[in-house]
Amino acid sequence: MKTTTSPRIPEPADTAGLIRFLVEENHKQLKEWLSSLGVHINTSAKVDRHRHPESTIIARCFSELRSLLEQHLWKEEMFIFPVLSKIAEEEQGYIADVLLARKPVRELKEDHKKMADLLLKIRVISDNCHADVNSSPSLKEFCWEFRDFELCLKEHLEIVESRLFSKIEKTLERISKRNQFKTR
Repeated sequence: MKTTTSPRIPEPADTAGLIRFLVEENHKQLKEWLSSLGVHINTSAKVDRHRHPESTIIARCFSELRSLLEQHLWKEEMFIFPVLSKIAEEEQGYIADVLLARKPVRELKEDHKKMADLLLKIRVISDNCHADVNSSPSLKEFCWEFRDFELCLKEHLEIVESRLFSKIEKTLERISKRNQFKTR
């Protein structure tokens, strides 16, 4: 797998560059890891379930994380990123799109919290079983790859929360202020 953190992350003002980076590099990398990690942990859950019953707990948590993340990435690519592109270009009709984005942004932020909680849960459990020299190669491989996956996902969460969602929130504030003056 590739390394996780990238020195090529565009500046916050470059919305199109950030979106391109997220879709072409970050999302692609996350999807590759979801596949690889899924194979490792599912194999481990079958092989190690008696020696390491926690591998089945990790497999369940990872399955939940995978499902949540796949849906999350789809929502970003199909809905949120196009809205952000319109905001950046101030395309006609972008205000209506921003207003429609309020609820999905709240939902995606909730997803971020759930994903962070699942990452922590998996991290704690996998750190305990990874130390066992009798763990299967699949479990050890999962634990090693999970560290890189975790860094990549945390990078994703940070970029989206601090750089992109804030653009939508600031635009909503500007729209709200304009509407306050219009109603007076």
